[in-house]
Amino acid sequence: MTDAVPFHVGFAAADLDEAMTLHSGHGVRRWVTTDWHTTVYFDAAAGGLVEPRYRVAYGRLTDEFAVEFLTVDPAGPVPLPWQASATGVGAAHLGHWVRDTRPVTQRLLKAGGRIVMARASSPGVRALTPETAADPDGVPEGLDSCYVLTAAGQLVELVPAAIWSGRLVDTFGPDTPEVIPRPPSELLG
Repeated sequence: MTDAVPFHVGFAAADLDEAMTLHSGHGVRRWVTTDWHTTVYFDAAAGGLVEPRYRVAYGRLTDEFAVEFLTVDPAGPVPLPWQASATGVGAAHLGHWVRDTRPVTQRLLKAGGRIVMARASSPGVRALTPETAADPDGVPEGLDSCYVLTAAGQLVELVPAAIWSGRLVDTFGPDTPEVIPRPPSELLG
């Protein structure tokens, strides 16, 4: 994927604070975290929209790579890519910066993948169904961050590079640029 650049590996964690403590002693340089919050997502396993309550932490590993831990309140909906946090077993994904989520997603779907989760920030995403989530021609305009399960069984997260200096800083605070690696300039333009 030349129009997608990996920048983090993400894991579900049953206990976010415990995961951060463990990995602070194993090379993670610095952390940024969120408080508990909710966001509306399309979740293929649920067959539509869910609003999970969750926390996220990013830790800087190298100049160009970070680790992400997610924990979800198991009392509410737990989206498919984050289900492992409710059981204590950490599912993994590779997060990529992209200029435009839609064409990269279409390419992954043409290769046999399917959208399993997407931030529901546009009418098109809110209208997704498990059936349309595998249709490359049905990838909605306005597709935001999303998770695609590839035909090889790998979970890929696609993140619009444009959110790096805005939404991510609003979510994680002013230290975000020191922890979450900056997208390449060709993906920001």
